[in-house]
Amino acid sequence: MNQPSPSIDSTQAMELARTAVAEKKLSESALKNLQRWVTEPQYAPYQPALLKLIEDQEFQQLDTCFWEVIPFGTGGRRGLMSELGSA
Repeated sequence: MNQPSPSIDSTQAMELARTAVAEKKLSESALKNLQRWVTEPQYAPYQPALLKLIEDQEFQQLDTCFWEVIPFGTGGRRGLMSELGSA
């Protein structure tokens, strides 16, 4: 994955994301899932890309990817995927 260079840290990113929720640009559920992906160590390889998307205010794309956790069923996972995986 191409590693963009964000100029914000996770605290600043989450503040921007909370503002986006207040402005109805991002859903509450996406914010909850993004919080995990931006702060938990197992998602570290994805964090620079996520921080850059938040910094660039790509909230529609983030909402599409993170509004729900795609469940795993008998047919595997079915839903939209991105280079970030699935929320």
